[in-house]
Amino acid sequence: MTKKNENGDYARMLYVMHGMSLTEIAAELGIAYRTLQNWKAEGEWGKERASFVRAKENTSHSLNIELANIIRSIEKKRAASEEVDMELYERISLLVKSIGLSRKNEMNSPKPKQGKLSAGEALEKINKILKGEEL
Repeated sequence: MTKKNENGDYARMLYVMHGMSLTEIAAELGIAYRTLQNWKAEGEWGKERASFVRAKENTSHSLNIELANIIRSIEKKRAASEEVDMELYERISLLVKSIGLSRKNEMNSPKPKQGKLSAGEALEKINKILKGEEL
């Protein structure tokens, strides 16, 4: 692979996946801003970035919805003095790890939207439920 291709692929990744501006990429890689503009236009980086952001948001949203549904299910079972299947706790653990990994990989992590739990908040809520402090 040529140096140009390596730099172009890396610049594209920084722009699409990490949300860096062309100015930031130019400074970091020592590539002319105009060159990056040309690569962006030729490779349709803007469309790629928009698709990537939408996919990331949809994944995060889906994980948060599933987590909230499981927590509600556990709360209902506990309120009715029913036994809670350990599989639900295992699913929560996997979801929290998935959410944590996705947030860890984000360079500019957005603030959680109102009504959604962050990974840390979810862990706190789970611990309170397990201790019987919260239904």
